[in-house]
Amino acid sequence: MSEGEAPGATPGRPVDPRAGEVRDVHDVHDERDERDEHDERDARDVRDGYDVPDVPDAVVGPRRGPSIVWLVPLLAAAIGVWLWYVAEHEKGPQITIALHTAEDIETGRTRVKFRNVDLGEVQRIDFADDLSGVVVTVQMNRRATPYLRDGARFWVVRPRIGARGISGLGTLVSGAYIEMEPSISGQPRRSFTGLEEPPVAPNDAPGLKLQLHAEDLGAVDVGSGVFFKGIQVGQVESHRLAVDSHSVDVTVYIEPQFAPLIHRGTRFWNASGIDVTLGTDGVQASMQSLEALFRGGIACETPRDADAGEPAHSGDTFTLHANRAASQEGKTDDGLTVVMFFSGSVRGLALGAPVEFRGIRVGSVKDFWLEFDADTHETRIPVLATIQSGVGRRVDSGARDTPEQDLQGLIARGLRARLATGSLLTGALFVDVDMFPGTPATLVGGGGRIEVPTIPSTSETLAHALTQVTEVVAELHSMVQHVEQATPTLLAGVEQASVSVQTALAQATLTMQRLQALADEGGALSGPLRDALAELARSLRSVRELVDMLERHPEALIRGKPDGDR
Repeated sequence: MSEGEAPGATPGRPVDPRAGEVRDVHDVHDERDERDEHDERDARDVRDGYDVPDVPDAVVGPRRGPSIVWLVPLLAAAIGVWLWYVAEHEKGPQITIALHTAEDIETGRTRVKFRNVDLGEVQRIDFADDLSGVVVTVQMNRRATPYLRDGARFWVVRPRIGARGISGLGTLVSGAYIEMEPSISGQPRRSFTGLEEPPVAPNDAPGLKLQLHAEDLGAVDVGSGVFFKGIQVGQVESHRLAVDSHSVDVTVYIEPQFAPLIHRGTRFWNASGIDVTLGTDGVQASMQSLEALFRGGIACETPRDADAGEPAHSGDTFTLHANRAASQEGKTDDGLTVVMFFSGSVRGLALGAPVEFRGIRVGSVKDFWLEFDADTHETRIPVLATIQSGVGRRVDSGARDTPEQDLQGLIARGLRARLATGSLLTGALFVDVDMFPGTPATLVGGGGRIEVPTIPSTSETLAHALTQVTEVVAELHSMVQHVEQATPTLLAGVEQASVSVQTALAQATLTMQRLQALADEGGALSGPLRDALAELARSLRSVRELVDMLERHPEALIRGKPDGDR
């Protein structure tokens, strides 16, 4: 027994001071707990003022039926089946889109959208059979099925920097996607070719979509502007090589507010860069705008009144001319078409060259070609020109004749046409019509058109005059040589006459050289040429006086010039 332990106590068992005996520790704790619980219940009953019957203890047994926990996986399975059904029900057809490259396109991620509404998803990307591009397989939604028809268009929306500015910056965050332009007409399709560039306007846009046919595209590109009197009214939507591979087809879009300006008679021309022309007015340079200079552009112009024709409609085809001057060539109006036959050279004459009457433009050249007469073996060049109506103003108050009758009357009174040089710098020719009363009218036959008689041009007249002068000079020179050879003993007597003849020959030769130089330049009558002609006239007058004197006094070859004729 250790020190401090009570007698008779068992090790590990405390001694109950109240009972005077040794008890188990667990029994002591249980009794204490029961006593505390009984005291607390008595205190609660006393506080409430009534006795509470004893509550029977709960009986624990096995659960009957399934547990409610199984509702969670069953509900999840039902939701999965519903989602699968909805996905299959909303699934539409599979389509293929041929693109040049698969840049920025990812399988299972890239979406097909229309106005930011999802219509499909890219499922597969394959190479084209000829390796010229890629073929993208897209699973479309059921609601997109009615719009997968001819005319539907697809293109990839990605960041772009081009002629139309910067676009697609939003895809830097969200990623690229394929934009769809639905079509409600045409036959159903499941295979499409994607556009390399986004279209300028949708197919159902209210403006005009016109087709322009050009020999060469020049600097025109997608997004280039279409200008009307310097105001941009549309844009170039697309361009492609024509079926014949010798020309280009350009599609332009005209905004709806400017559509009434375009008629069937509207003329289109390439306004890119700076247009420099050399014509009868010298050197002319024109530029549409700075935008057209750097980005290319197309300009258009609509004639007034009846020349404009009916309003244009989408799908109409026009010719895209190389420049504005070319757009005026062959332009039809309510004027008269006349024909003129020239026998000389027309080098320097161009289509659209002016027809002028005393400095006033009255028409323009429409066409010219070469004709050969097999019967007479002569060549001639017919020139077609349009004489504009309403250029002149009538001042008589009598009966009015038709324009044809007025023109025929002018021809009868001496109206003639000739070629003239409009610019010494460019050598360009124009048709000069004027009144030459008394000039014979040599007609060839206009073939149903009004024929305006022609007269030789200034250069042709000079060439003919030079030929005659050359012949005269040659005859004079031959005469002098004959006299010198026939009368060698009389040289002293004819010295004065010989000097006169030699002086006349020198003057005529100098004049011929000056005329020849001016004729080679092809210039019109100017100051130097008039001086040369006057000098030639004086020279010929001196020769004529010498010949007249010799006819009256042939003895002058021996005795000299008589005193009365000095």
